[in-house]
Amino acid sequence: MERMRLARFCKNCGAVMENEMSFCSKCGTKQPEEGGAAPAGRPGPGPASAPVPPAPPRSYPAGPSYPPAPSVRMGDTGRGAGWIMFLRVLLWIVFGGICLLGLALAMPTFQYARYGADPLIGLGIIVGSVLIAFTVVAAGMVSLDAAQNIRRCAINSANILDLLNQRKG
Repeated sequence: MERMRLARFCKNCGAVMENEMSFCSKCGTKQPEEGGAAPAGRPGPGPASAPVPPAPPRSYPAGPSYPPAPSVRMGDTGRGAGWIMFLRVLLWIVFGGICLLGLALAMPTFQYARYGADPLIGLGIIVGSVLIAFTVVAAGMVSLDAAQNIRRCAINSANILDLLNQRKG
Protein backbone atom coordinates (compact mmCIF):
# COMPACT_ATOMS: atom_id res chain seq x y z
CA MET A 1 0.00 0.00 0.00
CA GLU A 2 1.36 3.41 -0.95
CA ARG A 3 2.02 5.81 1.89
CA MET A 4 0.23 9.16 1.51
CA ARG A 5 2.59 12.10 1.76
CA LEU A 6 1.54 15.49 3.07
CA ALA A 7 2.43 18.75 1.35
CA ARG A 8 5.82 20.13 2.26
CA PHE A 9 6.65 23.68 3.18
CA CYS A 10 9.91 25.56 2.70
CA LYS A 11 11.84 25.86 5.96
CA ASN A 12 13.04 29.36 4.97
CA CYS A 13 10.03 31.19 3.45
CA GLY A 14 7.10 28.83 4.16
CA ALA A 15 6.06 28.40 0.50
CA VAL A 16 4.23 25.19 -0.45
CA MET A 17 6.54 22.75 -2.26
CA GLU A 18 5.89 19.62 -4.26
CA ASN A 19 7.17 16.44 -2.62
CA GLU A 20 9.86 15.76 -5.24
CA MET A 21 11.47 19.21 -5.03
CA SER A 22 14.77 19.55 -3.18
CA PHE A 23 15.02 23.35 -3.69
CA CYS A 24 12.32 25.92 -2.94
CA SER A 25 10.98 27.45 -6.16
CA LYS A 26 10.29 30.75 -4.37
CA CYS A 27 13.49 31.48 -2.41
CA GLY A 28 15.88 28.78 -3.74
CA THR A 29 16.81 27.32 -0.34
CA LYS A 30 17.91 23.66 -0.35
CA GLN A 31 15.51 21.53 1.66
CA PRO A 32 16.61 18.61 3.88
CA GLU A 33 15.78 15.14 2.57
CA GLU A 34 12.88 13.32 4.16
CA GLY A 35 12.51 9.64 4.72
CA GLY A 36 16.09 8.73 5.71
CA ALA A 37 17.59 9.23 9.11
CA ALA A 38 16.52 12.34 10.94
CA PRO A 39 19.19 15.00 11.50
CA ALA A 40 21.32 14.47 14.59
CA GLY A 41 20.05 16.08 17.76
CA ARG A 42 16.42 16.08 16.63
CA PRO A 43 13.99 13.30 17.32
CA GLY A 44 12.22 11.76 14.28
CA PRO A 45 8.74 12.97 13.48
CA GLY A 46 5.94 11.23 15.31
CA PRO A 47 3.07 9.53 13.49
CA ALA A 48 0.68 12.45 14.09
CA SER A 49 2.98 15.36 13.21
CA ALA A 50 1.29 18.25 11.43
CA PRO A 51 2.96 20.20 8.61
CA VAL A 52 4.64 23.44 9.52
CA PRO A 53 2.38 26.38 8.63
CA PRO A 54 3.78 28.87 6.15
CA ALA A 55 5.56 31.91 7.48
CA PRO A 56 3.65 35.20 7.38
CA PRO A 57 4.25 37.23 4.22
CA ARG A 58 7.03 39.77 4.22
CA SER A 59 6.04 43.35 4.85
CA TYR A 60 6.93 45.89 2.20
CA PRO A 61 7.39 49.64 2.60
CA ALA A 62 4.30 51.70 1.99
CA GLY A 63 3.91 53.05 -1.53
CA PRO A 64 3.39 56.69 -2.38
CA SER A 65 0.23 58.22 -0.96
CA TYR A 66 -2.13 60.19 -3.14
CA PRO A 67 -4.57 62.91 -2.09
CA PRO A 68 -8.25 61.95 -2.13
CA ALA A 69 -10.06 62.42 -5.43
CA PRO A 70 -11.87 65.74 -5.73
CA SER A 71 -15.65 65.69 -5.69
CA VAL A 72 -17.48 65.72 -9.00
CA ARG A 73 -21.03 66.87 -9.69
CA MET A 74 -23.11 64.09 -11.20
CA GLY A 75 -26.67 63.71 -12.45
CA ASP A 76 -29.19 65.55 -14.55
CA THR A 77 -30.03 68.33 -12.16
CA GLY A 78 -30.63 71.94 -12.97
CA ARG A 79 -32.83 74.07 -15.14
CA GLY A 80 -32.03 72.30 -18.43
CA ALA A 81 -33.17 68.85 -17.31
CA GLY A 82 -36.56 70.16 -16.16
CA TRP A 83 -37.21 71.90 -19.47
CA ILE A 84 -36.28 68.82 -21.44
CA MET A 85 -38.71 66.68 -19.41
CA PHE A 86 -41.44 69.32 -19.78
CA LEU A 87 -41.00 69.36 -23.56
CA ARG A 88 -41.21 65.56 -23.72
CA VAL A 89 -44.53 65.60 -21.86
CA LEU A 90 -45.72 68.39 -24.14
CA LEU A 91 -44.85 66.28 -27.19
CA TRP A 92 -47.06 63.44 -25.94
CA ILE A 93 -49.91 65.92 -25.39
CA VAL A 94 -49.46 67.13 -28.98
CA PHE A 95 -49.51 63.48 -30.11
CA GLY A 96 -52.87 62.93 -28.41
CA GLY A 97 -54.26 66.17 -29.84
CA ILE A 98 -53.30 65.29 -33.42
CA CYS A 99 -54.87 61.83 -33.05
CA LEU A 100 -58.11 63.32 -31.66
CA LEU A 101 -58.17 65.93 -34.44
CA GLY A 102 -57.87 63.18 -37.05
CA LEU A 103 -60.68 61.26 -35.40
CA ALA A 104 -62.87 64.38 -35.31
CA LEU A 105 -62.21 65.04 -39.00
CA ALA A 106 -63.00 61.43 -39.91
CA MET A 107 -66.29 61.16 -37.98
CA PRO A 108 -68.46 62.93 -40.59
CA THR A 109 -67.34 60.49 -43.27
CA PHE A 110 -68.55 57.58 -41.12
CA GLN A 111 -71.88 59.35 -40.41
CA TYR A 112 -72.51 60.01 -44.10
CA ALA A 113 -71.44 56.56 -45.27
CA ARG A 114 -75.05 55.59 -45.81
CA TYR A 115 -75.43 58.53 -48.25
CA GLY A 116 -72.58 57.34 -50.44
CA ALA A 117 -69.49 58.71 -48.65
CA ASP A 118 -66.59 56.28 -48.61
CA PRO A 119 -65.70 55.16 -45.02
CA LEU A 120 -62.15 54.39 -46.15
CA ILE A 121 -61.55 58.11 -46.47
CA GLY A 122 -62.28 58.50 -42.75
CA LEU A 123 -60.00 55.59 -41.93
CA GLY A 124 -57.29 57.18 -44.07
CA ILE A 125 -57.67 60.45 -42.19
CA ILE A 126 -57.29 58.65 -38.82
CA VAL A 127 -54.25 56.62 -39.93
CA GLY A 128 -52.67 59.70 -41.50
CA SER A 129 -53.15 61.78 -38.37
CA VAL A 130 -51.62 59.03 -36.20
CA LEU A 131 -48.62 58.79 -38.55
CA ILE A 132 -48.18 62.56 -38.51
CA ALA A 133 -48.39 62.53 -34.70
CA PHE A 134 -45.76 59.76 -34.48
CA THR A 135 -43.49 61.70 -36.83
CA VAL A 136 -43.80 64.88 -34.77
CA VAL A 137 -43.13 63.02 -31.51
CA ALA A 138 -40.20 61.06 -32.95
CA ALA A 139 -38.57 64.18 -34.38
CA GLY A 140 -39.11 66.03 -31.11
CA MET A 141 -37.67 63.18 -29.05
CA VAL A 142 -34.60 62.95 -31.27
CA SER A 143 -33.95 66.67 -30.96
CA LEU A 144 -34.54 66.56 -27.19
CA ASP A 145 -32.14 63.62 -26.86
CA ALA A 146 -29.56 65.61 -28.80
CA ALA A 147 -30.14 68.59 -26.52
CA GLN A 148 -29.75 66.39 -23.44
CA ASN A 149 -26.52 64.87 -24.82
CA ILE A 150 -25.12 68.34 -25.51
CA ARG A 151 -26.06 69.36 -21.96
CA ARG A 152 -24.31 66.29 -20.51
CA CYS A 153 -21.19 67.05 -22.56
CA ALA A 154 -21.19 70.59 -21.22
CA ILE A 155 -21.55 69.34 -17.63
CA ASN A 156 -18.73 66.82 -18.16
CA SER A 157 -16.50 69.52 -19.64
CA ALA A 158 -17.20 71.76 -16.65
CA ASN A 159 -16.38 68.87 -14.29
CA ILE A 160 -13.09 68.23 -16.08
CA LEU A 161 -12.15 71.91 -15.84
CA ASP A 162 -13.01 71.87 -12.11
CA LEU A 163 -10.82 68.80 -11.60
CA LEU A 164 -7.92 70.41 -13.46
CA ASN A 165 -8.27 73.61 -11.44
CA GLN A 166 -8.35 71.64 -8.17
CA ARG A 167 -5.19 69.75 -9.18
CA LYS A 168 -3.37 73.03 -9.95
CA GLY A 169 -4.45 74.78 -6.79
